Amino acid sequence: MAKTTAAQDRPRRNPVLVTLDVIAGLILIVISVGLSLGVIFTVGQFPGLVAECGTTVAGGVPCESGGLVTTVVIVVISVAVFAAALGLGFFIVRLIQKRLAFTWPLLGIVATIVALYAGTAIVGALATS
Repeated sequence: MAKTTAAQDRPRRNPVLVTLDVIAGLILIVISVGLSLGVIFTVGQFPGLVAECGTTVAGGVPCESGGLVTTVVIVVISVAVFAAALGLGFFIVRLIQKRLAFTWPLLGIVATIVALYAGTAIVGALATS
C-alpha cells in the first residue's frame, strides 16, 4: 500500500474558482491600498480640526487635547498601513498554500474602515467639546 500525503488526499480546486479568487483578491488589494492612502491623507487633517477650539472646557474636559489627537492620528495611520500590509501578505501566503485567499484583503479593508470611523468619532468629540 502506497503512502499518501495530506496534499494528495485533498481534492483539486476548480480552476475557474481559483482564477476568480486571485482576481477578486487583487482587486481587493488595490482597493485596500487606495483606502489606506485615503485614510492617511484624511487623518493628516485631524489636528487642524481641534486647533481652533481654544481653551474652553465642556463636560470637564479641556478642549486643548493635541496630544490625544496626535495619538489618534498615529494609531489610525498605523492600523491602515498594517491592515493593508497584512492583507497583502496573507493573500500571498494563502495563494502559496492553495487555499481561499481573497478574505484577507477584505478583512484589511474592514479593519481600515473601523479604525477610520473610530478615530473620526474621537476627534469629532474633541472638536465639539
